[in-house]
Amino acid sequence: MTAATAQTTASFAFAGGRRGDAPLTWGQRAIWNAIGRTRPNDHYFTIGRVLPLADRGAPVDLPRLTDALTALLVRHEALRTRIADKNGEPRQRLHGEGRVEIRVVEADDPREAATAAGALLSALTAHRFDYAGEWPVRFGAVRHAGRITHAVLALCHLAADGHAAEVLVRDLRLLARRGSAGPACAANPLDLARHQASPA
Repeated sequence: MTAATAQTTASFAFAGGRRGDAPLTWGQRAIWNAIGRTRPNDHYFTIGRVLPLADRGAPVDLPRLTDALTALLVRHEALRTRIADKNGEPRQRLHGEGRVEIRVVEADDPREAATAAGALLSALTAHRFDYAGEWPVRFGAVRHAGRITHAVLALCHLAADGHAAEVLVRDLRLLARRGSAGPACAANPLDLARHQASPA
């Protein structure tokens, strides 16, 4: 076994957010149609990000990271919204609670941690999302000597674009380091979809 191939999977629960369902937003519908044209190779649309956490600040262990990820899920409704086909029409369903997995790679050599994070990102983005049965985000982490060196996110394009991915990385950094990321953005896909489907 190499310096960074030992893997485990942990899980954690989130709760406290609101729930509801709505049609797709106009932006989601455009991505949904593009996904339909490229299926089964629609993993092409998956967005990946790696967040280094060993560079500075207090050490982040796995419980601290999962606390931060829990807060991220509650804060950003798009991350707990699944897309299901209902009578031939796709609809989004926001969940108020659930359970999420995180894949953890152990790096025996800290010099291998960044390489391990890149390999983990490739693994998490290599296959398509199950839009109805899977959360639109996959989490991973690289750990050395009990400390998380990198957090890894694979994002479904129905939940985030490139700008949103940067916002998520910023918020996760603040949540992991400080335990807070300030006021959450009031805009979310559920309300936007309902507004776009209204007479207005």
